[in-house]
Amino acid sequence: EGIKSVGQDDENGHKIEILSDNGNLYKRLEDSYYRVYGSTVTIMDIDSEVETTYTIVGITESDLSRGLISISTPIAKQLIGKKAGDEVILTLPNGKSEIEVVEVKYQDIAFE
Repeated sequence: EGIKSVGQDDENGHKIEILSDNGNLYKRLEDSYYRVYGSTVTIMDIDSEVETTYTIVGITESDLSRGLISISTPIAKQLIGKKAGDEVILTLPNGKSEIEVVEVKYQDIAFE
């Protein structure tokens, strides 16, 4: 019970802090905490203007065909802490992609 802190390195090798509180995960960035688990993020590829929505979940709940991505995936790690309007160059296994974060929301997830 209570908040547990887990240190890890981000994609640039910087130390970050992940906090867990009753199943919700939070990432500390600067002086703020951002909810991680259950974040639903809509992004738009800047070149193609195609929008995609992902919900960040645990490893066992992930299902890419439903837009449920594991918190441990490269894309999820790079989206944590971003807000609407942020432009990000995602580094993915198949190359780089420049995206804009369209929306970030928190909602109940149906695991069916």
